[in-house]
Amino acid sequence: MSKPITVRDPLLAHLTLTTRDEQRFPDLRTEPLPGSRYSPAGILTTYIANVAFNVQRFPGFPERLFTAQKQQGAYQGLAQSQARVAEWLTQPGSLAQVHAAAADLQRINQEIMAWYAAKGVHSLRLYRSVGWLMVDDRSADYISAIQEALRQAQDRQEPFRIETDTLTHWGTQGEYAFGESSIELSLNIPTERILMCGPLMDGMEPQEYLILNPDPTGTQAFRPEEVTVRRISPSHLKPVVHVMPLHKREHYNLDLMPHITVYPNDPSQMDPKEYLRAVIPKLKERLDSWLNRRR
Repeated sequence: MSKPITVRDPLLAHLTLTTRDEQRFPDLRTEPLPGSRYSPAGILTTYIANVAFNVQRFPGFPERLFTAQKQQGAYQGLAQSQARVAEWLTQPGSLAQVHAAAADLQRINQEIMAWYAAKGVHSLRLYRSVGWLMVDDRSADYISAIQEALRQAQDRQEPFRIETDTLTHWGTQGEYAFGESSIELSLNIPTERILMCGPLMDGMEPQEYLILNPDPTGTQAFRPEEVTVRRISPSHLKPVVHVMPLHKREHYNLDLMPHITVYPNDPSQMDPKEYLRAVIPKLKERLDSWLNRRR
C-alpha cells in the first residue's frame, strides 16, 4: 500500500528519493560522494529549499555547501560537486526546473502539516546523532565544539546554539546513530519545518525526516538536557578555542554564487538589531582568533 504523500516533480524525486533517474539527469549524479550532502544532489536540494522557503543567511554566516573549501579530502568532492551544479544551472531550462521542484517541495510541506494537524499534532520530538567519521577533521571539530558549548551551557544553566546546515536528516530515537563517537541531539520540531518524511512518503527510510533550518545565522538553539554525549573517544577530541563557528568557512564559492540568486542577504533590508546580533559575535570571534595566533 502506497503512502499518502508523493513527490510529483521529477527533478525533486531524483534528488531526494532512493530511486534516482540517472539517465534523465546525468549531470546530477550522486558522485563523487554517493548519498552525501557533498554530492551535486545534496547541493541542489539545498538550493531548491532556499528558493521554496526564501531562506537567507546573514552576511558572514553562509551555508557550508555553498562555500569555498580546501581542495583536499571530502572537501575536494564538494568542490567538484559545486562545479557540476554551477554548470548545470547555466543550461537552458534549469532554473525553470528548480522553481518547479521548489513549488512541489512547498506542496509536500503543506500536505505534511495538514496530515499531522488533522491528528492534532503540530510538532514532533526528533533525534539526530553527530558521529565521528574517518573523512577529515571536520567531524572531530564539530563534536569537540558541541561538547564545549554543552559544558558552558550547563555551567550557566541556559540554552546554547549549534550550527547546522540548512537541511538536515533527523529520525525517531535510535535512528541515525553512527560512528565510534556520538552525540545525540533531540529537538521538538514544528511540523512546518518538516519538508519530507519517511512515515508518509515512499522512497525514504521509514523513520527519516528532512528538516529545514531557516535561521539567518544557520544555528539551532538547544537546552542542555536535549544534548546527550553517548560515547566520545579521547583520541577524537580536539582543543577548542572558540565554540562558533563550528566549521571554518569564510567565503562563498565564486563560481557557484552567480547562480544561487537568493544569496547573500541585503543588510539594508535587515532589522538593525538582528543584524548586529548576528554580526558582532562573528567579528569578536575573528578578533579573538587573531589575538590567540599572536600569543
